[in-house]
Amino acid sequence: MEVIVGDMVMDTAAGKQRDVDVTVTVEVEPGKLEGYLAYEVKHEKGPIDVVTVEGLCAKLGDMPQLTSRAIVSTSGFTEGARKKATARGVELYTLEPWKEPVETFFGEGCSLRGLPSEAVQIQRQILLIWETHYTYTQAVGGPEKFSTPDELPLFTAKGKLHKKYKTFGEFRQSIFMRSTNVLFGLPPASAHLSAPKHGTDLLQTPPWPMTHTIETERDQIFLRFEGGLCPIASITITGTMAWREYPSNSQQFVMKNVADGTPFAAAIVMGGYPSSVQWAIVMAPGSAKMNIIKIELAERHINAIRGLKLDIL
Repeated sequence: MEVIVGDMVMDTAAGKQRDVDVTVTVEVEPGKLEGYLAYEVKHEKGPIDVVTVEGLCAKLGDMPQLTSRAIVSTSGFTEGARKKATARGVELYTLEPWKEPVETFFGEGCSLRGLPSEAVQIQRQILLIWETHYTYTQAVGGPEKFSTPDELPLFTAKGKLHKKYKTFGEFRQSIFMRSTNVLFGLPPASAHLSAPKHGTDLLQTPPWPMTHTIETERDQIFLRFEGGLCPIASITITGTMAWREYPSNSQQFVMKNVADGTPFAAAIVMGGYPSSVQWAIVMAPGSAKMNIIKIELAERHINAIRGLKLDIL
């Protein structure tokens, strides 16, 4: 099963691809399609009215390759909207906080019991961090030594301000993240995690000295010197690393069918590190299986989510 957030689907009436909030592709076997489902999602203050539903029904109706069409609302639907969707063969769902006991929705076959916040308790996350650090930057054609304050502006090869990393401080933080993503599964980091020491109720390991160089020339990020623009070739981090445990909050949601109030799916979502990463535990009624999904937003997803793929077993 493949889920795409911000997908493009052909609208035959308009003769072009149009955006759909969420699509789900189900294959019985590779290349053999079982279902192609589309979901439009609305997050409004009040119930979704008939005019909005009518427009979404018309849009989805002009996409003949879809095998199922649905609209999801966090605030419910008006009576007229419900009747209109029924007449157009479009299913309606609500997305709301999950406050009922797990077994109420998923039956006695489910091994979990109690409220979702109690049944699945994920309250902490363990992170590899640079506890102390000094960075040394090399620029092709630049001076051997130069300062890199956080407010130092960054440029493209054409001399324009860099859109992704406007300042060196922003770029440096991304380099720290790249470094920990590379080092977390390698010694000495992996060895230190296998034998943690608890100084408090949260896990802490003693810091260890480390040096790591990240090659950055392919990023095509430039610094401006008196002689012109020079690409940043590498950044070397020297300091100490450690494993630290931090509290982690979770939110619980359930998706219900408006027609009969039955649950369609439920999820427990947890924030990760960095803030662009989230984890979700997804459950479906009648199934004893839970799926754990990592949701990672790329830079291009900050302002609008397009083409975010999630693979669900």
